[in-house]
Amino acid sequence: MEQLQELEPDDAGNYVLLSNIYADLGKWEDVSRTRKLIRSKSMKKTPGCSLIEVNNVVLEFVSGDDTKPFAKYIFSMLQLLVSHQSMPGESIEAVPEDCSQILC
Repeated sequence: MEQLQELEPDDAGNYVLLSNIYADLGKWEDVSRTRKLIRSKSMKKTPGCSLIEVNNVVLEFVSGDDTKPFAKYIFSMLQLLVSHQSMPGESIEAVPEDCSQILC
């Protein structure tokens, strides 16, 4: 952790990853120490994001952002997929061929 503090002291994402590695290794005291450091510096992890292109339009999705006009449709579709996950042999019609009806 000392090298991380020297190289990128303000990148919360690195500390979160380090804490997860410690947890995976069962080093709970190091997990606690790392998380306390994150809290003491009031660090916030940058939300993850993804970009996709649909019908020649690039859309950005940021973790935790549900302000897009089509977010409710996406969440409904995800709930449908999750509910059908445990039903073998079921087929799902996920998205119409022309996505522009949904995304624009």
